[in-house]
Amino acid sequence: MNLPAYAFSTISLLFAASSYAQDASGENNPIRENIAAAIPYSSEQTHPVFAVPLTDANPHSSTYAHQFTLDSIVGKGKPVALNFWEPWCSPCMREMPEFEELSHNSNILVYGLSSQYASVLQDTSGQDEKYGTAKNILAKVTYPFVGFEKDSSSVLSLIQSFNLHGTNFPTTVFFSSQGRLDGVYVGILSPQQLDDIVTRLK
Repeated sequence: MNLPAYAFSTISLLFAASSYAQDASGENNPIRENIAAAIPYSSEQTHPVFAVPLTDANPHSSTYAHQFTLDSIVGKGKPVALNFWEPWCSPCMREMPEFEELSHNSNILVYGLSSQYASVLQDTSGQDEKYGTAKNILAKVTYPFVGFEKDSSSVLSLIQSFNLHGTNFPTTVFFSSQGRLDGVYVGILSPQQLDDIVTRLK
């Protein structure tokens, strides 16, 4: 991962750079420490999960079926938002229209990651009621989703590396254009919070 050495010189510096790591209520949340510990902290050391091949599984995305790694998008000149969600998570669904707007009206690259998106894609009969609301919302989203069945284990690796659990969805991780960990938010983000993030990452 080609990041400037100062970006991740030490874990303590990384924590300092993560002063905006909060939950939706604005309080510091220890989940950021789990994520900070999992991501690279120098230009020479890259955590294995950043090299895991991922594929855009969203048929409404312009990069559908395109393969990438976190290494290939983080620290490459544009801010990045990794939004971890699951189809059974109603707060995840409620904030997706905001991320859709963010993906079109800012310079932030938005990526959705779900270990169960493959199940939503496979429910072609529409008989699984628990996916009904999710499918209606997802049909209007055009930014990349990682979630082909073959990628489910890769997404789970990310979730496990970041130490996310069922009560921690949605979680959104923001990186600056230089690859610095800028913020970790557990819970739904308000439009005002997203506006503040966009302003900060310009």
